[in-house]
Amino acid sequence: MFPILHQIVSRQEFDRIADTCHSIFQKNEVLKKSSFHQHLLQLEWAEGLRLATAQLIIQGYENGGDILRMANNIVKLKETEATVKSSTRYKEINKILQVYTMSLDDFIEQPGTTFKKLLDHIFDHIPEQLEKHKIEVS
Repeated sequence: MFPILHQIVSRQEFDRIADTCHSIFQKNEVLKKSSFHQHLLQLEWAEGLRLATAQLIIQGYENGGDILRMANNIVKLKETEATVKSSTRYKEINKILQVYTMSLDDFIEQPGTTFKKLLDHIFDHIPEQLEKHKIEVS
């Protein structure tokens, strides 16, 4: 449906990151049955940093990690926004794409306030639509 405008990480680059994890994790005889945490405690700092960085980026070979997912979401939202802006159908019905971004920290610290802001964003134009169509709210 939407053209691919940007590719964050190629399959080959992703494979290289995964290979980095596999080349470090449980390869040392002393760490053969050790956990990820034990690796970080016992590896030289540079190797531990390489392992932790690679793991944070991919966090599981099949699904990708949060860092890639977040970057991908930003790219996809920008692509969708560009597609919607150039769509004659959306121009005809005078619609725009609105994206609401919520901080997880804000949600944890003030869930009620943050959720109310989300609801305000979602339902912001409802009164206009009701008035436009002469629908009464009781």
